[in-house]
Amino acid sequence: MQRDEKKNIHSPSKPSTIQDKSSKDAFPLDSWKVAGVLQRQSSKKKYDGKDISKKKKKKKKKKKKKKKKKKKKKKKKKKKKKKEEEEEEEEEEEEEEEEEEEEEEEEEEEEEEEEEEEEEEEEEEEEEEEEEEEEEEEEEEEEKKKKKKKKEEEEEEEEEEEEEEEEEEEEEEEEEEEEEEEEEEGGGRRREEEEEEEEEEEGGEEEEEEEEEEEEEKKEIPALKKCGHWE
Repeated sequence: MQRDEKKNIHSPSKPSTIQDKSSKDAFPLDSWKVAGVLQRQSSKKKYDGKDISKKKKKKKKKKKKKKKKKKKKKKKKKKKKKKEEEEEEEEEEEEEEEEEEEEEEEEEEEEEEEEEEEEEEEEEEEEEEEEEEEEEEEEEEEEKKKKKKKKEEEEEEEEEEEEEEEEEEEEEEEEEEEEEEEEEEGGGRRREEEEEEEEEEEGGEEEEEEEEEEEEEKKEIPALKKCGHWE
């Protein structure tokens, strides 16, 4: 029916007619009615164009929304991925920290063991020093005892020697006394012998003096020859 109306509008030779829905017969339209129909049709075309532009805009909006959704999804994915990477990094850092802590603990344990070993060595050294000191003290005491004993022995020997000397002196004194008694008996003969010995000694001294004078003269002869005093 619409197609028929369009044909009637554009064809001037035929009168424009509108079919009523209630009746099958068409009736002729007045000019003002025809104008209203044309106006409605033109406005309908305008509205149809507007509808098309609206549809295009809607499509564009939908596309934009889809793009935005895609971008959001990508961003979410990126964020998620970034978050996962950060979490992985954090986990790795935590693992590294744990490893470092374990290493530090091991080092501390080693240091403690070394300190304990050093303390044990120091204790052993102290014990050895104490033992050495004790041994030295014992040796010193033994040496003191030896020295004391030696001194006592030496003193005993000295006392014995002194006693022997005293005995010898007493014996000598006794012998001298006996000799004196004998000398007193033969004193005249001994005096004569002593006088003769004294005379001989005096004669010997005179001879020595003469020899010394001769030697001095012999020494003076070369000096006198040089001076021309020697005849």
